Amino acid sequence: MYPDGIEMEQTSLYDVVALDNFAAFVNMSHLAGVPPPAAYSTAVEQMYNYIAYVVDPTGHPPLNGDADNNTLTSLILDASAWFKRPDWQYIATRGQSGTRPQVELKA
Repeated sequence: MYPDGIEMEQTSLYDVVALDNFAAFVNMSHLAGVPPPAAYSTAVEQMYNYIAYVVDPTGHPPLNGDADNNTLTSLILDASAWFKRPDWQYIATRGQSGTRPQVELKA
């Protein structure tokens, strides 16, 4: 995984599959009473962040590589509650709730 949260295969389907596995480990660690390393939790948040910010307004990821055209809205909405990220909630609900992301555009 790259530092910005994208999986090295660089296809949105693989990003989601890798994210599911990483997130499952974090959840199992907490259920076992053994918190995962902070860097691991940070990496999972970065993976969700990448997905949240690359979906189109209908919640569909880019059709790059071996990608599917499934909406990721519920994935992002669940993650927004888990990580307490109102910007992701805003993205997943198309601005109906949450906080509008403050994104710095680069020239």
